[in-house]
Amino acid sequence: MKGRVISLLTAITFAFSVEATDTLKRHLQEGEFEEILLLLKEKRAIGSISREELIILARANLGLGLVEEAKEIVEELLESNPSDQEALLLKAEILIEEGYYKKAKKILKKLPPSPRKNYLLGVLYLNVGNTSLAKSMFAMIPETAQEKRFSRSLLKVYPEFTGYLTLSAGYDSNPTVTPEFIAGKGSVAYKTEGNLTFNGEKALIRGRISYTGYRTVEDFNTLRSTLGIRYLFGKLFIPALVDYVSLGGDFYKWQGDAGFGLFVGETALSFKAGYQNYYGVQRDGPRFSATASYLFTTPTWFVNLSVSLGYENVKSADWKNYFLYPYFKTAYEKGRFIADFKGGLAFYTFENTGGRRDNFLILSPSLKVKIYRLIKGEFSFKYSRNYSTVEIYRYERSEVYAGVGGVF
Repeated sequence: MKGRVISLLTAITFAFSVEATDTLKRHLQEGEFEEILLLLKEKRAIGSISREELIILARANLGLGLVEEAKEIVEELLESNPSDQEALLLKAEILIEEGYYKKAKKILKKLPPSPRKNYLLGVLYLNVGNTSLAKSMFAMIPETAQEKRFSRSLLKVYPEFTGYLTLSAGYDSNPTVTPEFIAGKGSVAYKTEGNLTFNGEKALIRGRISYTGYRTVEDFNTLRSTLGIRYLFGKLFIPALVDYVSLGGDFYKWQGDAGFGLFVGETALSFKAGYQNYYGVQRDGPRFSATASYLFTTPTWFVNLSVSLGYENVKSADWKNYFLYPYFKTAYEKGRFIADFKGGLAFYTFENTGGRRDNFLILSPSLKVKIYRLIKGEFSFKYSRNYSTVEIYRYERSEVYAGVGGVF
């Protein structure tokens, strides 16, 4: 019997030579996980299995959805070597599979850069709904790495174009707010808003157009359109924005900005320069801004914190404006409900205007309720107030809307 065991061990050792291990890797790359289990289970049962073969076996189990079996192998590997990078990557992959994104991210952040790490971080960000950060991770994967192919295949299941249309009605306590006129007259309001997003491998393009009609102040019916662009170059990106607003009558404004930015983990740093043009009010001139934002995510909610520093030189009006704008946005999803809240407080300082200072507050909670498939009911409230040292610029405004929205 003893001789029989030695004979079997010799045969197994010969069968799993370097050439055979290459065969295992090929099975793994082709997704032939059952073949790997057939080849390795018996060898593992008698305890003659290498670290590399254990990792391949764990990946095969994970590929077949046998998460518990994969976890046992990973823990065995980490018990013998707690700093085993391959095992730690596998552990992070399992945690992502189980939905423990925060724990997975904590492990991945400690590991050195690698295509596998960037791929797993990209998958993690996709799972929490942050496609921009996911694509920045995927963009850093070298073209020669197999993870590049995986990331492209994964992005193909995400629609490149998504649209959302909202119809709502409500009340606006003070729609007649422009840089030259504040009447403080309320009105029933009707709003139509459409959003279209393109998510390419490197480009993120968002378009938004809305029209708000007022029953009692028709001269201030509002048309707004915004086009935002962000193009990725690994951790670098180019931000651009074109914004247009018309309040009826003789007043409209447009603004265009472009710049550059950098992702540092969940932090984005950017600088933009542009030009603003007003009709009916002499406020034309160049503008500059720098923004830092940080994104914190979990599977059910996120918080985005940002702060902007800006400057505009309004030559036609012979004044300059400096501003500081801290802003936050958060959302929480549970079951059929999605609640979000955003707001900020901007501080404006105007030169050559007799010491004018403005502090602008904005708070905007909303609630979406999933009604049927891609249809949602929407309820929103927005409060804004300007605390100015110049009386004619002081105002407050409340907007309440209820409506329905859907993906198209």
